[in-house]
Amino acid sequence: ARKAARGAGTPWGLAEEAGHAVRWLEARDMKGTTAFSRLLKAEDGIDYNALRPRDIDTLWQAPCGALSPIVAGVTLADHRFAEPPTLGVVRFPVLLLPFLVVCGLTHPALANVTEDLEQADLSGHPLQRAGDINLPVSPESRAVADDIWHTLEGYAHRTYVPATDASRAGAGSDTTDND
Repeated sequence: ARKAARGAGTPWGLAEEAGHAVRWLEARDMKGTTAFSRLLKAEDGIDYNALRPRDIDTLWQAPCGALSPIVAGVTLADHRFAEPPTLGVVRFPVLLLPFLVVCGLTHPALANVTEDLEQADLSGHPLQRAGDINLPVSPESRAVADDIWHTLEGYAHRTYVPATDASRAGAGSDTTDND
């Protein structure tokens, strides 16, 4: 997920946070990879500045119409607001959950959120203090569906330098080592 986020043009720090969020969701059997692959498709080619809140002192809204859950989550975690803010429309809100838990926050509309929910308008209520939230970790390891894996892999491949004859020249050793 981290490499896929990087391949989609996400800055390194946000890509790291996206990887943590996906892993957190997967450990709780919440299919973070599914939501994340769909998020990457939805946000592909959109400038980062269009995905972040315009003003963090009022209702959080993104210029493109829907906040990125990763950007909003990192902003929440970085600022630790005295009064929890009110979020507007959030794309794939299940990806926001790991950040809310870390910040001790919750929202009534996110009680039964799934990876299938493409966006949620959270402007009806501000985020609420939740105290300690303990969602159990699943002991089982699950495989990622092939189509999701290929989507994430496709984005990750954008970070690789294409192989050329020049890049292959001199690769490896010219001698054998038979000690």
